[in-house]
Amino acid sequence: MEALLSAIRHWFDVGGWVMLPLALVSLLGLTVVFERALFWARLTGPAVRNRTSKLAAKLRQGDFAGVIKSTSERRDPYSRLARDLSVDITEPIGEAQAREAIEAQRYAVERFQGALSIIITAAPMLGILGTVTGIITSFAAIGDAGDSDPRLVAGGIAQALYTTAFGLAIAVAALFPYAIFKGLADRALTRLELLAASAMEGSSKLKAPPTRG
Repeated sequence: MEALLSAIRHWFDVGGWVMLPLALVSLLGLTVVFERALFWARLTGPAVRNRTSKLAAKLRQGDFAGVIKSTSERRDPYSRLARDLSVDITEPIGEAQAREAIEAQRYAVERFQGALSIIITAAPMLGILGTVTGIITSFAAIGDAGDSDPRLVAGGIAQALYTTAFGLAIAVAALFPYAIFKGLADRALTRLELLAASAMEGSSKLKAPPTRG
């Protein structure tokens, strides 16, 4: 553990001030990945697929009371959407109402995707910034010394390499979870659309209220 802490201190000493925002970006990325991993672990798997299929079947049959009862204790996006479309329903559900219900759940499904996308873009750019500042430091050292001793540029070149490598490592580490989470989000939105379509089909079996002349 002491060796690891010593290595981290060395990276920060060599990399310069750019290592601080890179460290913050990496910490943010780890937090987002951990939160999304927990979220999708609860929202994927055979049990969830089976429960969603049963919800869709109840919605198609027009069993809205059964949907409300079976989802009353659940807070996942599928249950919330099915429950929202089943409460106080007295007439067929329109496309606009179904789309509104889907959009209400989109935030939970796509949460933090934008943050991961920004991290993937920003981390290499911060690494390049460290590269530029390292090269500037190297040329400044040469100019101050008035000769071309290669030892004078070693510190700046080391800074450039450390920050570039660290920035690229953060971007690569965030890229794969981002792709996985995006695929899961697209699949979840498709299931939400299926539930909404099932609710529309089930609600079409309701009798429209009589109009008053």
